[in-house]
Amino acid sequence: MSDTSLICFQNIIFKNRNMDLIFSFPGGESCRGFFIVSLLVEMAASSGIGALEVMHAMKSSDVAGIQNGLVKVTQSLKKMKETFKLMHSKFKLNLSPIFVSGWRDNPMLPNGLLYEGVSTEPMFLSGGSAAQSSAIQCFDALLSIQHDDETGAFLTRMRDYMPPAHCQLIETLSARPSLRDLILSCSSSDLCQAYNSCVSAMVDLRSYHLFAVQKYIVGPGNRTMGCPLRGVGTMLNDKGTGGSNLMGFLKGVCNTTKKALIS
Repeated sequence: MSDTSLICFQNIIFKNRNMDLIFSFPGGESCRGFFIVSLLVEMAASSGIGALEVMHAMKSSDVAGIQNGLVKVTQSLKKMKETFKLMHSKFKLNLSPIFVSGWRDNPMLPNGLLYEGVSTEPMFLSGGSAAQSSAIQCFDALLSIQHDDETGAFLTRMRDYMPPAHCQLIETLSARPSLRDLILSCSSSDLCQAYNSCVSAMVDLRSYHLFAVQKYIVGPGNRTMGCPLRGVGTMLNDKGTGGSNLMGFLKGVCNTTKKALIS
């Protein structure tokens, strides 16, 4: 959703009180809140520029530099979670997820969707998904969090919906030597603790996202059962707006993140 959140706003000073959507779906303030909170979460990740500090410090095995960078990333992840809480504490969402869902892997549109005058072939596009967050995938790459093949393939596909420069940064971080392996080879308990704190903050963020999805995607998906688009509601309970196997996917990435902790 990072690209959607970034392009849907007027170019004004970034504060939640003076941002507004260029366009909106049915849902009024709920729709506005959904996109604004998504943008604010991405903005909260910006202080995690420590990821780049870690990458540079790794070149010279600068333990102190790596540790300082990890502290910044941890603070950023915690700030992202606190910002995410605005979903229910400030905006009181009641957004029907059918308006942010796609049709790739959607049984309602098994043959895709043809845009006349745009393409001669049907298109298969995913809907908005937190898997499209450039920040989260950057932190995954930095922390050497390895997802299983199916999940990894889905996350890689979601990069198609990110700004190209963001995608390039993720690929650059992914191509670096493993930070986790470097820490395992060191004898610094402080560095290990800094890494584990960072991973734990990522687990906390993903756990909160799981809660939010249950409340704002799965629940509203159930309520669409009586409308003409009820097939989309049924699909969302299984697949989510981005087309993934929703709850299984979210629990899987959370568990995989936990496995990165160093005991």
